[in-house]
Amino acid sequence: MTLKDIFKEINTYVANTGMFEKIKINIDNNVVSVEAFDQNRCLVKGKFHKALPELSGSFGLKNLNMLNIITTDPEYLAAESTITVNTESRDGKTYIASLTYVNKSQTEIYYRFMSSELLPKNTQVREPQYEVTINPARSSVQQFIWAGNGLSSVEQYFNPQIRDRQLRFCIGEEGAQTSRGGVVFAQNIDAKMTCDFHWKVSDIQTVLKLNDSADCEVAISGAVGAIQIKFQTGQAQWQYVFPGKTK
Repeated sequence: MTLKDIFKEINTYVANTGMFEKIKINIDNNVVSVEAFDQNRCLVKGKFHKALPELSGSFGLKNLNMLNIITTDPEYLAAESTITVNTESRDGKTYIASLTYVNKSQTEIYYRFMSSELLPKNTQVREPQYEVTINPARSSVQQFIWAGNGLSSVEQYFNPQIRDRQLRFCIGEEGAQTSRGGVVFAQNIDAKMTCDFHWKVSDIQTVLKLNDSADCEVAISGAVGAIQIKFQTGQAQWQYVFPGKTK
């Protein structure tokens, strides 16, 4: 695993979702972990599988469009293209300060990081007791994306319910005199759940679309209003937690 691998992955699974403005990166015992919040307290955490001995400490990423520009450069994956992390010394300590990207055409971008002093402390998330935990089929995910897109002009939120051992994602209010719909997201559910919370369809769609190549785990707490999505890539494990809202 290289620096290019790490920044490419962070762009794909955090920055390019459009949900986050700042990203915290921490390297402890050579293990790279990632954390970000959005304004609605949606959370993403990532942990890379392999150690990266050349980095240590904490730093932040902002100006995420610049990260996207760098990692989507057509020359990014070329062996001749390089990323170098730069450090600075202050008050007798060494800090990770920036990166320099030079592609094989010798075009250069200097990307300044946020100081770790401006970042929040590591967040300890208290996981709720999830009533339902499933590994949805790709076909169920595709149906949710299809139905959500079809109803997006009239309804942006959905509510999960268990009916007749089916986990249904109900888009729009049941019985309302408006366009609405529902998707069977999983079958043979024996759990019980009462849920009065709603989630934004586009947020859940965005994360589910990231997981085209691997199984994911979706967990729902109707009691506290939380949906968690977890999956692994070849490089890292990613965990997203979305708080629900009441209407």
